[in-house]
Amino acid sequence: MKIELYKSIREIPLFNWEKLNETGDYKFLVKDKRNRFAKLKQEQIEEAYFSLHDEYADATDSHDRMIRIHDLMVRRIEARERVGAGEVHFKNFVDAYDSELEQLMKPNENYDPIKSRMRIQQHYGQPIKPKEITLYEYLMIVKVVEEDIQTKNQNNNGKGNIE
Repeated sequence: MKIELYKSIREIPLFNWEKLNETGDYKFLVKDKRNRFAKLKQEQIEEAYFSLHDEYADATDSHDRMIRIHDLMVRRIEARERVGAGEVHFKNFVDAYDSELEQLMKPNENYDPIKSRMRIQQHYGQPIKPKEITLYEYLMIVKVVEEDIQTKNQNNNGKGNIE
């Protein structure tokens, strides 16, 4: 049985994205809840994770981190190939790349999704239901709210920010 994973910000629910980043648990990438505890292949996880984060980086202009992750993945593949060719000392590089990738893909401990969502809801004027809205839809709401705040600040003519 093939396990389907979320690979696009247009399909992953905001709830799953927040939980993935909060816990670092890749089960939140699995589409069908009945398969959440199935064994996933590392390549499958990385493909979905990288695809989501690449789209997220495009939507939020945060490419530097994604470029570093991509670079490490390529280096790890090259090191694995060399190990497979008999150059066993490259196993140390594979381990080092695995460790660095794990650190880069760790959840941000300072991120509070509830507080962030509450602030956006306050400006948006409507409740945001994380299980009913996709990450993409949420990012579009955030952009609209940011534009509204920027417009209000510009209209304030330097009298101080209204945020």
